[in-house]
Amino acid sequence: MPFCKVYENTVGEDFFSFEGFFQKGDDIIYAAVKSNSEEYEYYCSVEPFDVRGGRALYRLLDYLAIGSKEHYDTAVFKYNNLYGYVNTNSGKIIASVQFADAQRFGHTYARVCYADGRSGLIDKKGNIVEPVGYNDVWDYSDGVFIVRKRFTSFPKNISLWYGAVDADGNILVDFDWNLLSCRDGWDGYIACHSGVGFGDGTCRYFFLDKEGKEHGRYFTEPPKKRVVSGTTYWHVTRGSKHGIMREDGTFMFDVTLSRRAVTQFFEKKK
Repeated sequence: MPFCKVYENTVGEDFFSFEGFFQKGDDIIYAAVKSNSEEYEYYCSVEPFDVRGGRALYRLLDYLAIGSKEHYDTAVFKYNNLYGYVNTNSGKIIASVQFADAQRFGHTYARVCYADGRSGLIDKKGNIVEPVGYNDVWDYSDGVFIVRKRFTSFPKNISLWYGAVDADGNILVDFDWNLLSCRDGWDGYIACHSGVGFGDGTCRYFFLDKEGKEHGRYFTEPPKKRVVSGTTYWHVTRGSKHGIMREDGTFMFDVTLSRRAVTQFFEKKK
């Protein structure tokens, strides 16, 4: 059934509209529930409706989430504890229920998880996308794949380590990290090391450039991106001290401030 909007409803303080319908058999269509709250715009839940009477029937799917913004044409759904994908325009199943977990589309690919713990990427045609030589893919951005590799021998005595490769399997960032991200708004990577060998058991977070080289010193909490009045900042932490970096990685304030001072800075910028 074509993607269309039927009616709107208000529940409490939240405003809901039912969008993204597709038909099962002759009588039932499924309606994804969208909330347009100020903080989030998201789709959730699925309720079947009798086309003839408009009355809600029993729930047949466990979950459905339509992709964000430009990806409204694709939805992930859950049935019998497994996940699959459907085209919301045609109602055609893109990928049958087979995944232990799956994300909605928010960019080029969506991440899926297999029963054996591996992760992969799927496109809107249902194809699994993998760089050459790797079958445990965590994320993707602009030609870069974040992949995991299992190590069992010393010194990498943590089984899974993260690195970055291109589509041909060429290593862009070595497998030296316990977490690695390429979609946080930094022009490069944000990486985490578990703290093995640091002596205090804490994690260390680093900004990496596009070549995988460390940019500056480590931090003890994940860097927090803040966009205030159109300007991007990074709130960084080392122990009990805090600092503020500009978008390009230069310091506006070194890591010598209190948390309260950082909070006051951002409040004044609003």
